Amino acid sequence: MRSSENQQNGNQQIKEQQAAVSGKGKVLRRVGVLAAAAAVLICAEAIARQCFDSVHYANYYNYEIKQMEEQGAEVGMVIGGASQVYHGCDTEILASELGYENVIAASSAGQASDGTYYMIRDALNRFTPEYVVVGMSWDRFFPKRLVGLHGGRLLVKDHIPFWDGVEFFLKEAPVGQWFNLSDLIRFGGSVKSIQQLKDNYRTRQEVASGDWNIDTTKSSYYGKNGFIVFKETAKQGALVAEDLTFDESRIAPLEIKYMKKIADLCRERGVKLIWMTLPSTLAELYSIDNYQYAIDYATKFLEEETGFPYLNFSLIRNREELFPDTVFSDHIHLAQPGAEIFSRLFAEAVKRMEAGEDISDMFYDSVEEMKADVHRIVGSWLQVTRRRNGTFLAQYKSLQNEDIIPEYRLVLQTGEDVWEPLTDWTDETIVEFPEGTLELGQKVRVEVRQKGLDTVDAYWTATVIEQSAAGHEEEVFDATE
Repeated sequence: MRSSENQQNGNQQIKEQQAAVSGKGKVLRRVGVLAAAAAVLICAEAIARQCFDSVHYANYYNYEIKQMEEQGAEVGMVIGGASQVYHGCDTEILASELGYENVIAASSAGQASDGTYYMIRDALNRFTPEYVVVGMSWDRFFPKRLVGLHGGRLLVKDHIPFWDGVEFFLKEAPVGQWFNLSDLIRFGGSVKSIQQLKDNYRTRQEVASGDWNIDTTKSSYYGKNGFIVFKETAKQGALVAEDLTFDESRIAPLEIKYMKKIADLCRERGVKLIWMTLPSTLAELYSIDNYQYAIDYATKFLEEETGFPYLNFSLIRNREELFPDTVFSDHIHLAQPGAEIFSRLFAEAVKRMEAGEDISDMFYDSVEEMKADVHRIVGSWLQVTRRRNGTFLAQYKSLQNEDIIPEYRLVLQTGEDVWEPLTDWTDETIVEFPEGTLELGQKVRVEVRQKGLDTVDAYWTATVIEQSAAGHEEEVFDATE
C-alpha cells in the first residue's frame, strides 16, 4: 500500500518536473521567437535608414558637426528650434557679425521642445558656446499634431547620437514611433526601383565621407552649419488670411516641461540663453485674433519662469520696410533675403545687450503700435464650392486695420496667365453663381484693394470644389475682422 503510494508520488513528481521543463521550453521558444522578430525588425530598420532614405539635411549637419568637433573648432552660438530657425538664421552672417568662429543652427522640421532640448544638449556636450538661442513661434506652447510630432521626432533622432536617440524615444515617444519603418515620411517619398535604393545608399555614404557638393541652383539647399537656404520668395500680398487664436487652455505640459529643462541645462553649463521669435508675415500675425495676448503670455512665462530674456522680432520697428512679403518664402518662413536681414538685426540686438544697452527701441511696444504703421490689406482668403443644387458659392475675406475699407473682385483663369473678371468691385463677401457658370477644378482668384484706390493690395487663388469637400455651405467669415 505504502509502496503504491510512493510510486504514485514519484510519478506525480516526474510529471511535474516534465511539465516544468516543458513550460521552460515554451518560454524559451517564445523568447527566441521574440528575439528573432526583434532582430529582423532591427535589420529592417538599418536597411531602411541606409537605403530607403535619400540624403537629408541631417546627413550634412552631422558631417559638419563631427568635423568641427574633431578639429577642435570653437562654436559661439547654438540656435535650436523648428524650420523657421534653420531657414531664418544665416549661420555665416551671425558668426561674422558676432565675431565667432562658428554658429550652429541645431534645428529640424517639426521640432517640438523635447527635440530642441536633445539637439541643444548634444551640441553642448561637444562645444562650449557663449549663447544658446531657442526659436519660439507664437504657437510653440501648443501640442503638435500627431503626424507632425512623429515626423519631427524622427528627424531629431537623425540629428543626435544613437544612444541619445534611444533615450529620447524611450522617454517621450510611443513604441509605434520608434522605427523609421513606422512612418513613410522618413523614406523621402515613394520607392520606385531597386536602383533608387542603391542611389539613396550611395549618396548617403558620399555625404558621410565628405565627398559631396551642394547644388546651389536648387530652390532650397543646405547652406552651412545647419542653415537651409530658401531661394524662392513670396509675392507681395499673395498670402493667405487664416483664423487663428492663442488659447491658454491648449498649453501642452510637454512643451512647458522641456522649456524649463532647456533653461536648467543652460544654467548648469554656464551658457547664456535667449528665447527668440523670428519674424512672420503680417498675414500670419493679423490672422491671430489675440496676438498681443500670445506675446504677453510668452513674455511672462519665459522671463519669469525660466529667468532668461525673450525677444520677438515680429514686433521689430519698421518691419514693413524690413520684412515685406517678398523676403519670405511663405507665411512664416524667411527666404534668403529675409534671413540675411534678420541675422544682421539679431546680431545687432545681441551686441547691444552685451554692451549693457537697452534694446527696447528696436521693437514696437505692442501689436497695436505695430499695426498703426501698416497701411495696406495684408492677406486674403477665398473658397468656391459647387452646391448640391448645382449653383456655386464664393466666400472670401481679407485682413486689414479697422480704418481700411476693402473692396473685392473675383476673376477666373482662362489661360496660363490670363484672368477675366467674374464680378465687379464690391464690398460684399459672399457671391452666388448660377448653375453652369463655373466648372469643378477651375481657378478663381479674389483680388482686394482699398476703397477709392486702384492698386490691388492682396489676392488669393482657389480651385472650385464640391461642397462636401469644403464643409458646410453656410460657413461665412466676417470680412471686417
